[in-house]
Order: sequence, then structure tokens, then C-alpha cells
Amino acid sequence: MNKEIEPVAKSPSRDAAVLIAAGAALGDAKQHTDKETLPYMVIPDGYKSEVLARLDRPVRTSGTTQMSDARSFSDLYGRFAADSLIYASLNPAQFIAVLNDHKEEGPDWRDHRIVFQPKHSDPWNAWIKRNGADKAFNLHIGNVEFAEWLEDQALDIVQPTGAAMLHMALSFKATESAQFSNAANLQDGSVTFDYQRTVQGSAIGAGGGKCKIPERFTILIPMFDGPDEPKYKIEARFRYRLVGGGLRIWYQLERPNLVMEAAFKDLWKKIEKETGASILYGRPD
Repeated sequence: MNKEIEPVAKSPSRDAAVLIAAGAALGDAKQHTDKETLPYMVIPDGYKSEVLARLDRPVRTSGTTQMSDARSFSDLYGRFAADSLIYASLNPAQFIAVLNDHKEEGPDWRDHRIVFQPKHSDPWNAWIKRNGADKAFNLHIGNVEFAEWLEDQALDIVQPTGAAMLHMALSFKATESAQFSNAANLQDGSVTFDYQRTVQGSAIGAGGGKCKIPERFTILIPMFDGPDEPKYKIEARFRYRLVGGGLRIWYQLERPNLVMEAAFKDLWKKIEKETGASILYGRPD
């Protein structure tokens, strides 16, 4: 006679342990067999996830720090150099250190960064602002804008001397109400203009003379803002046009983009020397 097999009695404590284990398994993040698929978590219907109390510190470092000079950029980079890469680009000029960049062992978050965007110096901005024929000064009927502008920038001019350029500026102030004519080239490369001064309210001549303008000049200015930034020479040419008795005059900086590139390369070498890193030319987008 076959004996019925009696069911094994269930232990309440054993049932509780199974339920706890099952619940823990549901709450655990799981990795798919396809390694390129993101981890996932199973949450039963009717349940929701909540963020618990704030941690004492972040789980990992992240964020972007903006630096104002190359030295500060290099100093902060030194704290995280082990897993870091530096990228550089010229347009716009900037250096970006990615402190948690991808590594040979695997990917990383790439969201902890230091950014240094060197600012152009005030002298560079001033000379670029008035560079070119479309920014010409019009010298006639009381216009002294050119003379005043040149006085403000005289300290940047090294050839001819700032004093010589200042003398020229004062000459233009003295002839602020004048009719210009007869441009002539001189053997020293300068250009002279005849002018006839006029008395306000009258067409009668009141004396005249000549204004001398050098054909070329050289400025010495820093490209980037900062107390330790070196200065670079930029050649420029004066250009002019006589229009209806007035004189249009402007200057043309000679290939200033090449001087800017040289300054950027010098800054690149400085940061490489201070950080000991080999900078990559590109953007970590």
C-alpha cells in the first residue's frame, strides 16, 4: 500500500528570509549580458523609488572650474593629473583639462573639468577695434578724434618712438580746422600733407603748413591679459585718402593672426612645462 507523502511543514522564519532575499534581488542593479547595455533594476508595480537622506559628500567628483590665468590652471590640474588629459583649441583660445577622461581600462564620466580661456589684453582690443579701412579717422572741420586716440595709444608704439608719434598727434590737433591737399612721399618713407588753416565763419586762409605721417610703425603689446604675459611686436602701415579737402587716415596691422598664433603657442608650451602634460589639439566634446 502506497503511503501518501506528507508535505514538509513550512517555517515562518524561512518564509520571511526568502521574501527578504527576493526583495533585495529586486532592488539590486543588474548588468545585462550585453556589456554595452546600461545596468537595469526591476521594480514591481505599485512601488516607487525615493532618494534617501543626503550623503555627507558626493559619490564622485564632477563639475567645471573656470580659471583666470595659466598658473592657476596648472596648479589645479596638478591635484588630479593621474587620470587627466588637457585639450587646447585656438578659435576660441582655450585649454580644457578633463580630470576623469576615458582610460585604457575603460570609459569614465568626463564631467570633471578645468577650463582656462585666456582673455585678450586691453591694448590688443584697442588696436584691433580701429584696425582697417572701415574704421578710418576723418580729419577735417574740427575732428580731433585721431589725435586723441593716438595720444592714448602712444605708449604701445616703439618705432618710431612714442614721442615722435605724440608730436604728430599734437600737430593734427593744431590743424583741426583745415583743408588737406598734395600728399608727397619723402625719402625716409614718410608722407607729408599740405594743409590750409581756415578761420571759423570765414573762407579766408589763415596760414598753413605740412603734416608728416610715417608710412609704417611698430607696436609692442601683450596678446593676453595677465601680469606675466609677454609682449609681441606687430608691424602696421598707415593708409590715407584725400576726400573733398578732408583726410581719411587709417592703419592696417600686418597679419595680426600670425602674432596671435605665436602667443597661443607660447602659452601652450608654458602650460605643458608647468603641468608636465602633453596637450592634445582639439575639443573634448
